[in-house]
This record gives sequence, C-alpha cells and structure tokens, in this order.
Amino acid sequence: MKRLSTILRLNSLSCLIFGALFIIAPVATAAFLGTEAVWIIRVVGFALLFNGLHLALASGRKKPSAIEIYYFSAGDLSWASLTLALVIMDVVIVSPEGVMASLAIACLVGYLGISQILILNRSENDADDGDRLPAKLTTFQAALKSWMALKLWIKIWLFGVNGAFLAAFIFWPDPLAVVAIAAYTASAPWIIAIVTAQRGFTRLLGLAHLIPWVPLVAYLVLRLSTDMAGPQLSLHSAPALYQYTLVLLGFVGICLAFDIVDIFRWFKGEKYRMGSETAAQSGASLPATT
Repeated sequence: MKRLSTILRLNSLSCLIFGALFIIAPVATAAFLGTEAVWIIRVVGFALLFNGLHLALASGRKKPSAIEIYYFSAGDLSWASLTLALVIMDVVIVSPEGVMASLAIACLVGYLGISQILILNRSENDADDGDRLPAKLTTFQAALKSWMALKLWIKIWLFGVNGAFLAAFIFWPDPLAVVAIAAYTASAPWIIAIVTAQRGFTRLLGLAHLIPWVPLVAYLVLRLSTDMAGPQLSLHSAPALYQYTLVLLGFVGICLAFDIVDIFRWFKGEKYRMGSETAAQSGASLPATT
C-alpha cells in the first residue's frame, strides 16, 4: 500500500495547489481559461481544497478503505471526462492556452485515478480463478482476449453504436453534433479506467456510459420536442438532422437499457471477465459495451 499512499499524496498535492490558485486568483484563472464565469472558478477551488484535504487524510492511513479509493478515482475520472466535454463544446475552457493546460491536467488526473484503482485491485488481478483472465497476460493482452471473446453480433452492434456517434461529424459544427461528440468522448476515461482496472470487459462497463449519456438523451429529447435546448428539430425544418437525431437517440437509448441491466447483473454477482473460464461455461457475452 506504500505506492497507493504516494499516488494519493500526489493527487492531494495537485488538488490543494489548484484549489488554492482558483480561490486566491479566480479572476486571473478565469481570464487564462477564457471565461467570465469567475464564480465557477471559486466554487471549483473550494471543492478541490476539500478533496485535497480528504486525500491527504486518506494517504496517512496504513490501509485506506476501498470505498474511499473508488470515490477519489470517480472524482478524478469525472474531472477528466468533464474537461474533454467542455473543450469540445467550447464552453468555460475556450482560450488556446487554457485548452492545452486543461487537457494536460486532465491526462494527469485521469492517470492518478486509474493508478489508484489499479493498485487497489492488484492483489485480486494477480489471482488466477475462473472469473479472471490468466495473470500471466498483460493488461493489454487480457483486454484484447476479452474483446475477441465477444460474440459476433455484439461486435457488430458496438460498431453500429460508435458509427452512430461518429456520424455526428457530418453535421458539425451544429450544436447537436458538438454535444453528441462531447458525450461520446467523455465516456472514454471511464471505459479506459474500467477495462484497465478489471483487466478485461465486464458488465461493470455499462457504468462508463451512464454519466455522459443520460444528459445526452435528455438533450436529444428536448431538441426533438421543445425549444428549451435550442431550435426544435422537425422533419420539415431540418430533415437530415432530425432523422439522424432519431437514429442516435434510438442507439443510445437501447445501449443505456442494456447498460442498466449489465450493471445490475454485475452487482448481483456476475463479475467475470469476458473470455474467462466462467464466462465461457455460462456462454455469456456483453450486449452493450463500447
């Protein structure tokens, strides 16, 4: 646990430094990012200070609790995910220097979040049993083996989901396309973290979609039914974009339904990796993970 304490201290130091900066110089920080929302900088600053102090306390314990580690990592991944979304949407973080600095920090924070989970789960991942892939495999090899074990129709479905999102570039820079790509990209840190920590594809991967895609569904529904989130789309006013929105909403809605079932089954005990002995014996496969 010595390495875990070191990672927690590094995480704490980064939170305390940026928290203090945001509180002491909110106007200068806002100007650097290219935003006038100084109040957001202050609020984030106090949140970072609180989190930094919590991290410092946890790092001093001989054995931090698993719940705390997952909590810290979820916060790190949320930071990385939100940063990507804001940069793509050109909101709050808009200046060139602000974008570069924010993306660099997001990479660091994401790395710390993934590292914390990896260290916590190392003893479990080193064990060979029916639920896990062989410990002799590297994380990349385990993830690849897990992917290859998915049924063909699942892989086709996954390509369809990804294709539906990437088709948004056809309508770029329409706000709907920007929001779709932002939500799509924002799920990446979660997917990388879960696959890396689990050493393969599990039903827990459904969690990677819920945070960024549930707001996307709400946005798409609003665009189709009201003017609250932008000009209402209709087959008459924007036929191509309207039809694309229906298709994307269908893909995302079905995917989220599968994800909710997968997460429920994971918490009920189906925690095996795809490609493992247990998964092979049960004939299991994942229906909706990208």
